[in-house]
Amino acid sequence: MNKSELIEKVAQRLQDSRKEAEDAIKTSRKDAAEAVEAVLETIKSEVAKGERVAISGFGIFEKIQRNARTARNPLDGSVIKVKAKSVPKFKPGAEFRKFVENPRAAMKKASASAKKAPAPRPRPPRRRLRPRPRVLPRRPQRLRRPQPPRPRRPPSRWPRRHPSRRRHQ
Repeated sequence: MNKSELIEKVAQRLQDSRKEAEDAIKTSRKDAAEAVEAVLETIKSEVAKGERVAISGFGIFEKIQRNARTARNPLDGSVIKVKAKSVPKFKPGAEFRKFVENPRAAMKKASASAKKAPAPRPRPPRRRLRPRPRVLPRRPQRLRRPQPPRPRRPPSRWPRRHPSRRRHQ
């Protein structure tokens, strides 16, 4: 998805939320373009300064420094020195990774959470006023009389030789 497609999607979302006439489509598309442009410019300028831009539920944009190194030209195998440089890095958030992994489940969960009221805060567990009862030890097992060892069975005499060493007649 490129920038113009992103603007189009944002404009559609704005149009769906406003549900206005055709004039609103042009203004909402223009508003969407300005909003997307403002967000991207802000992210680019902050990352260029060295700041981290963290968008909760989406991810973190940051600037990292790569050290100088030596590399090889794949055509002739000569050694090349690569200078140190700064590059942008994006680390996706947990919600974004889960959504990409299974979008259907994430969409169902989002629509279900939007429909129902927010859940009440869980109450802290109550403290017990009396101590827990002691657990009684297990009853000992019944003692059994020892059995005499079973007699060993003599080995079979057939076949006399191992099957792989048997002579064929």
